[in-house]
Amino acid sequence: MKHIFFILLSLLLVSCSKIQNIEPISIEKPSSNYTAVPTISETNKMNETPKNIEEKPTQITSSNIDSDKDGILDQNDKCPGTSTDFIVDDQGCPQTSTLNIKFASKKFDVTPEIINELEGFASFLKENKNYQVIIYGYTDSIGDKVKNKLLSQKRANAVKEGLISHGISSTKLTAIGRGEANPIADNMNNEGREKNRRIEIELIK
Repeated sequence: MKHIFFILLSLLLVSCSKIQNIEPISIEKPSSNYTAVPTISETNKMNETPKNIEEKPTQITSSNIDSDKDGILDQNDKCPGTSTDFIVDDQGCPQTSTLNIKFASKKFDVTPEIINELEGFASFLKENKNYQVIIYGYTDSIGDKVKNKLLSQKRANAVKEGLISHGISSTKLTAIGRGEANPIADNMNNEGREKNRRIEIELIK
């Protein structure tokens, strides 16, 4: 038994001496080509837009200008300077318009207000001298039809006189009364009747 104990003790001493003679393996340092992976906070900083860089406003060029505000760009507008009172075609040329002129019931007087309202349209006609103008007068449905047609003619004449006072030649102007025809609103209420007492314009080249 003692003999076995001494054998085991000898083996243990030999194993310990071998462990002490093992040299540690060196850990190499990362080479200079190694790139560190950025952290989440560093990534967020890189994606942030610098605060000192201001956005440049959209540049206005000749290709996106609509000088007369008719919805047609200048580069495609064959009738520049069209009054905003007019509906234009796809080339920017005016067709028809309802002028912002209000007549009181049974009235057709050429008032200073009417003269002022016609100033913009008169300026357009001076810049576009190749147009002939047809002025249509309308009434509401209250009263006699024959009298209404006569009243509408007087209203169309009043607008014609207003344009002449702004320097537009009478030879370019034709006034026509249409009475209560072609209503654009309900004649059963005051608001509708006021809309129907109107002046419409047609331009002819």
